[in-house]
Amino acid sequence: MQLELVPAQIFGFFLVFSRVGSMTILMPAFGEVSVPPWVRLGIAFSLTAVLYPLVKDLLPVMPTTPFAIVAVVGAEALTGLFIGGIARLLLMALHLGGLVIAFQTGLGFAQGFDPSQRSQSALVGT
Repeated sequence: MQLELVPAQIFGFFLVFSRVGSMTILMPAFGEVSVPPWVRLGIAFSLTAVLYPLVKDLLPVMPTTPFAIVAVVGAEALTGLFIGGIARLLLMALHLGGLVIAFQTGLGFAQGFDPSQRSQSALVGT
């Protein structure tokens, strides 16, 4: 391995980690309060280790200025937050649809605790 390639590889790994890490903050299964932050960090690091060899040829070259590096990493983090937020929004829409169906069919009286919403809701809707 050539030593001049090491900073570019670290930068590429950090780019993938910033997107995957910010995505796991909001993902429905990993972003819950019941999941400890160190578990989320481990999941993000593991996913990054798996995904980096697959996408390393598609990553941009390392910028030369610190401001450009911060801008690229920030853009990747915002993209990850957007992906995780959309996934959470879709799951919340499915949850709301289940609640509406449960109340319309009369099954809404059977209540249970929903840990993802941190409230009581219909058993069919969860």
